[in-house]
Amino acid sequence: MGGFFLFYRFITWTFVDYHVVIEGKKVLQAFSYKLNKKLIKQLAVTFIVWYLLIVLCFGVLIIVFGALCWLILYAVIDNSLLLAPVFSLLVVLFTLLLFLFSLAINSLDSNFLTELYYQNRERERTGSDIIVPQPKEVLYRSTPEVTNKHILAVLIICLVGVSIGTILLLPAVQKDIDSIDKPVYVTAHRGSSGRAPQNTISAFVAAIEDEADYIELDVQETKNGVVVVIHDSNLLHLGGVDKNIWELNYSELQEIDVGSSFSPEFEGERVPTLEEAIDVTKGKVKLNIEIKINGHEKNLVENTVRIVEEKGIEDECVIPSLDYNELKGVRALNPDLRIGMIIGYVIGDYSKLDVEFYGVEPNLVLTKKFMRDAHDDNKEVHICRSWFRNY
Repeated sequence: MGGFFLFYRFITWTFVDYHVVIEGKKVLQAFSYKLNKKLIKQLAVTFIVWYLLIVLCFGVLIIVFGALCWLILYAVIDNSLLLAPVFSLLVVLFTLLLFLFSLAINSLDSNFLTELYYQNRERERTGSDIIVPQPKEVLYRSTPEVTNKHILAVLIICLVGVSIGTILLLPAVQKDIDSIDKPVYVTAHRGSSGRAPQNTISAFVAAIEDEADYIELDVQETKNGVVVVIHDSNLLHLGGVDKNIWELNYSELQEIDVGSSFSPEFEGERVPTLEEAIDVTKGKVKLNIEIKINGHEKNLVENTVRIVEEKGIEDECVIPSLDYNELKGVRALNPDLRIGMIIGYVIGDYSKLDVEFYGVEPNLVLTKKFMRDAHDDNKEVHICRSWFRNY
């Protein structure tokens, strides 16, 4: 209702400027000028058609320019030397195009309203209806005489504007463009857990088939000290048995089916040991071995480091954890292993941690300042859940 009232007022006050400037009326007198109902209807239809036409033209302009930009960028996307200046140039050209479009629309709009004003004066004198100006008339009356000097001046201004804009934008754009050449590594979270039961051999095989760069897996310790790959400490969710990992020996754990809850196709799937997981993945995909702390582990860190060393995958794995004390244990046992702190909230100064990377939840801690500080400290930032790796 409010929009209708504003549109109505826009129509009734259409000629206020003309009454003041051309006829010399006072402002309040100009605002009190009344149009008859028939004229208001004519103007309403005219304005709706006119501004819909403007929106249509703008839409076509955006689509055409966007398509051209896509073609140009597609042609240079693999050339980092050209990509930054070309992108900057397109941004400046788009800004210039919007300026010229608004200039043209303002000129046409002004001429259009002027034509309507004089027709309204003629209507008052003769009683005839307003005739909507034809596009040719509006274009002709709004187009000044153009000479070669005018064209040259416009071209020079455009060239200077594009050059200045490109110079100003290039450093900022180049910084972002440079990241295109840097590799992005994709980690399969608990294996390809959308295709197979999480943290199982089947999930790891599926991740290899999916050509993941890393597999993230979780390790815990059984009652008799065997390092197994499992996320939940309790087996109720995966195996339907209300038992905790630390309450079961490895032989007892092997009696529990953890595949059927995912799909009958995986009936008989068992919780694998870390050794089994490495045997399946070694040389095919790197591992992100997260140490899961449940408060009942005895030698989880020591056994995990020992297995990694025995299998010879020191250069093919990273070891993160939520517990920095466990990471310090890894560092003490083998300083060459790459370790990372998983961060849920930014509380305190993480820059003092002796780690190679941070694992973060993007919706909780990922800010420009955090990224800048991490990179200044020569730390990698691994995005958890999707586990994209950002340098």
